[in-house]
Amino acid sequence: MTCLSVHHGQAWAPLQACTSSSGELLEGLARSALCNALRLFLDGCCTSQGTRARVSCCSWEGALAGGITSHTASIPSLVYFCMCGMALPLEQDVPTKLVAKAVPLPMTVRGHWFLSPRTEYSVAVQTAVKQSDGEYLVSGWSETVEFCTGDYAKEHLAQLQEKAELIAGRMLRFSVFYRNQHKEYFQHVRMHCGNMMKPYLKDNSGSHGSPTSGMLHGIFFSCNTEFNTGQPPQDSPYGRYRFQIPAQRLFSPNTNLYFADFYCMYTAYHYVVLVLAPKGSPGDHFCRERLPQLDISCNKFLTCCMEDGELVYHHAQDIILEVIYTEPVDLSLGVLGEISGHQLMSLSTADAKKDPSCKTCNISVGR
Repeated sequence: MTCLSVHHGQAWAPLQACTSSSGELLEGLARSALCNALRLFLDGCCTSQGTRARVSCCSWEGALAGGITSHTASIPSLVYFCMCGMALPLEQDVPTKLVAKAVPLPMTVRGHWFLSPRTEYSVAVQTAVKQSDGEYLVSGWSETVEFCTGDYAKEHLAQLQEKAELIAGRMLRFSVFYRNQHKEYFQHVRMHCGNMMKPYLKDNSGSHGSPTSGMLHGIFFSCNTEFNTGQPPQDSPYGRYRFQIPAQRLFSPNTNLYFADFYCMYTAYHYVVLVLAPKGSPGDHFCRERLPQLDISCNKFLTCCMEDGELVYHHAQDIILEVIYTEPVDLSLGVLGEISGHQLMSLSTADAKKDPSCKTCNISVGR
């Protein structure tokens, strides 16, 4: 008996096909039987994330969010698995990687691989049976199964959130959100956008599986302050001009707050991405389906509380917060000025790639 198991979430679904105990190799194992079983599995693990899994000319709305495990029973046979993560179109021929090595049999061969989100994969199987003369009879490769994994699900983001909470640190009070940019950016807003900063599509910075990357429109703001002054830092990674707006203009009880990402860029600094969306707005609907919602008055990152009749705001000290506001913002609601510090380009997160080896901000399902 040869068995292929595919791990989806916390459920294990064994896909089984047989080889002859007498040593006769059934080519159908490596071809139709395996692929039919894998088709059935992929068809049965559909999710509502709007991603796709593709086998030959057929497609399913679904995603494989987990890992693949192979094992053989204690019989004289071997199972090989061939997997490759591809950034290339599926039609191209790409090298494959052997992930289960030949070992003396009979014994159990076991492997477990976590799949990265938003990645196209190709899976094929080859079997070998030990004959009486000690040689192995090897089948051809099975039909290749191709599929694409989806974004992080809410439960994956919840794991990232828990990791971020461990290092968030104490809360510091602040009063303004601010946005740093070059002078030309604000000139363009005034001359061509009716004085309105408009939401734009988020880039692919941060975690590879974040549902916001390339999907959510918004405007990035910061709110971190220097612990000794309570004011925004004088340095900036993005430009020498800074727009400051009172916190209550963007964040109030009429705003929903969502956790979107936690990452680093091969440095000691860690970033948390949050989304502020006015209740009932298109951005709010987008986030409600995909992101964990935070209690605005009680969380480890960014809070808004009523104290003595006024709204009071706090941010986490030990992480850098990137706050995405999902609606247009009028420059007349704040103040624009030039900073006195330096432009620290090394801290820019534009299209920054997450460090996949960091144990602080990575989870087991991939980057």
